[in-house]
Amino acid sequence: MTVDTSSDGDVAVFFIPLGSAHFRTASAWLVEAASHRAVPGDVIDRLELCLNEALANILSYAGPCALTEPIGLTFRRTVVGARQEAIVTVSDSGEAFDPTTAQAKSRPVSLATAEPGGHGLIIIRKFADSLEYSYRDHHNVLRFGVRWDPAT
Repeated sequence: MTVDTSSDGDVAVFFIPLGSAHFRTASAWLVEAASHRAVPGDVIDRLELCLNEALANILSYAGPCALTEPIGLTFRRTVVGARQEAIVTVSDSGEAFDPTTAQAKSRPVSLATAEPGGHGLIIIRKFADSLEYSYRDHHNVLRFGVRWDPAT
C-alpha cells in the first residue's frame, strides 16, 4: 500500500472506496502512514482504535447517504507546544452528528444488564487527547489526536 503525502511529508491522505468492505484498508493505511512518520507504537494503537470506532459509527448510524461517497481520511503529525501530536481527520457524507456534544451511553450496572454496541464514543473520548467536530459542505468532519513527549 502506498500513501499520498504532501510536500512537507507530515501529511497523508486516503479515501475509503464505497462500501464497508474496504474499512479494513483504512486501518492498514493509518498504521503505515503513522509508522512512516515515526509515530510511537502505543500512539498508533490509540489512533487505530479511535479510527475503527469512528468508522463503525458511520456504518451503523450515519444513514444510507454515508456510503454514497468515499470516506476521506487525513493523517497529520504536528507539534503542540513541547509535545508531538498525530491527528486523524475523518470526513463522511452521512447525517450530521456531533460526537463532541452527544451523550455517551451510560455504563451498565452489571454484566447481566449490559447491551452490545453504543460504547464507541466512550472509547474515542478515552483514547484521544483531542477531539473536534464540524459539519461543512454536507460532510461530517471529525478530528481526533493523540499526543506524546518526544524522546529526549
